[in-house]
Amino acid sequence: MALANLSRLLKDAMVHGYAIGSYNMVDINSLEAIINGAVRLNSPIIVSVSENHFPYVDIEKMSSVIGYLANNASIPVGLHLDNGQSIAAIMKAIRRGFTSVMFDGSRLPLAENMARTAEIVRFAHAAGVAVEGHIGKISEVGNENLEQTDPSKAAMFVQATGIDALALDFQASGSVIFPKINIT
Repeated sequence: MALANLSRLLKDAMVHGYAIGSYNMVDINSLEAIINGAVRLNSPIIVSVSENHFPYVDIEKMSSVIGYLANNASIPVGLHLDNGQSIAAIMKAIRRGFTSVMFDGSRLPLAENMARTAEIVRFAHAAGVAVEGHIGKISEVGNENLEQTDPSKAAMFVQATGIDALALDFQASGSVIFPKINIT
């Protein structure tokens, strides 16, 4: 199968009631393990590359390998830029065939995060690439000062930006969970 767009993967998962795992790869061994495991389980998968790993992952070479493996897999494979914080990294991912990108503007003031995210949505959607936005603060488990995502701010963020997916932070039973939520 060819690389799959995140929006299409999420819509199918919602319609058929299943979850899709997103796993960060850091080298060809982890990439093959992620895809081979998903094929054995006959489960769609999202392969993620974090901008934080760009110094260690040659994205120019790896995106070709990911595309090759996805085209030869019997399951849909999404290719996602995780924790993108720079326009340069997001543009590089789009040019290299990523099917979705995340802009993590969660450390910015909300208005600035919304404006930058909306700008990224405009050019990513023009290229056929889905966008995940992020609000809230990433906190460590056990941090008493955890700032959870406000649902009303999340709804406003989704409306104002046009994102395809939302990463948010909340606390449940003493654990911090970072779900990717379909908002379409």
